[in-house]
Amino acid sequence: MADNAQVDVARRPSRLTVTRIATLIWKMSPQQEREYQQGDHGAVLKDRLEQLKAALVADARVREVWQEELDPYYSGIERYYPDRNLTTDDDILAASDSFYGLYFTTPLFVSINVPVKNQPRHHGADDIPTDDYLIAWDGVTACVGWQQEDDSGLLPLSGGHVGFNILSEALAKIGSSLYNQACTPECKNLFFHSVGVLRDSGDRRSGTEFVAATDYRGVDVSLPSLDDLEDGLTWLMLSIGLIAKEFSQLKNKGQRLLDIYEIAEESTSSVVALQYSGMSMSSAGIGQILRQLRHIVRGKRQIRLTLARAWLCLAHIETLRRQWYDRSESLGEWPGQQGFVDQFLAGDFADDFQRIGRLDTVPIRAALDSVSVRLDTGAIVVATAFGGVAGAVAGFLAAILG
Repeated sequence: MADNAQVDVARRPSRLTVTRIATLIWKMSPQQEREYQQGDHGAVLKDRLEQLKAALVADARVREVWQEELDPYYSGIERYYPDRNLTTDDDILAASDSFYGLYFTTPLFVSINVPVKNQPRHHGADDIPTDDYLIAWDGVTACVGWQQEDDSGLLPLSGGHVGFNILSEALAKIGSSLYNQACTPECKNLFFHSVGVLRDSGDRRSGTEFVAATDYRGVDVSLPSLDDLEDGLTWLMLSIGLIAKEFSQLKNKGQRLLDIYEIAEESTSSVVALQYSGMSMSSAGIGQILRQLRHIVRGKRQIRLTLARAWLCLAHIETLRRQWYDRSESLGEWPGQQGFVDQFLAGDFADDFQRIGRLDTVPIRAALDSVSVRLDTGAIVVATAFGGVAGAVAGFLAAILG
């Protein structure tokens, strides 16, 4: 590489080797989770992979599927949680909606050919670069690569998205599914927002380097070698696989923390509104109070339940926040990986760090304390709430640490 890791424009190839990276998690079904946990892990993993390969080969869009010898010792499962719009608040607070993602450090390669006219347009962008892609995937992180003419200085928005469809449909055929973990639940991007262009450093003893490109909006990825697309993606997955999996866990726990905080805010608002409604009824005449007595009693019961839910949220927030900060401290400490973190992960990480850092439970606690004091049966409510919280927290901890 030239000084400052910039590419010499005079030596730029006429064709670019481009890649996009995504967190695409192999989501096992509950039955598959039980089979994995109760059986021979290595045998179950190999059997699942053979099923997936068969499903992929049966797809007319797939040209070839291959994988180097798998070492089950470096493969396994990790616990993940869906974002809030895919589950229920009760399941979130009980951690009963968790699922296991299957990962393997020897990537699976899938060569695909799909005519441009049959590929999805991302945000309507009509800039699909090719019919041919190569996918390298380890069950958590997918790199989709292709070659294109270097004639515009622009990297396409719509390149590679068809790879998601192919993996997703193959997994569905064997009873699994593909979980795309975007930067936020609202984001429609399947991939990280940065696009990489693979380069050959010419030095097989060198490491992989990631630097911002100067002549297009993307990242120059300098590899020890780039004999072909498979060689490039092999080096890339070898470089980023472990830290990308670690980031997927950090991102997942961060989103679960934010979801629980949102539930806490909503529950607190509901408690205050219910209390206000009850106080309004109590200020009416005796006749109206008697007529509304059933509603008043029902309202008190609802306040108890909602108050307990809010306290439960606060307990979960403290647990998850400690876990998240513990994992976040190690993200930038991976040897030789700072470039990947800075160029592909830093935006997501910075956004989460700011959002989680702004979480303030003090106003919520103050509001809940106020409601408890004002209730006629405040002591009973608090005792009931904390009794329920203790049991629920124990169950939650067993789920997230198990």
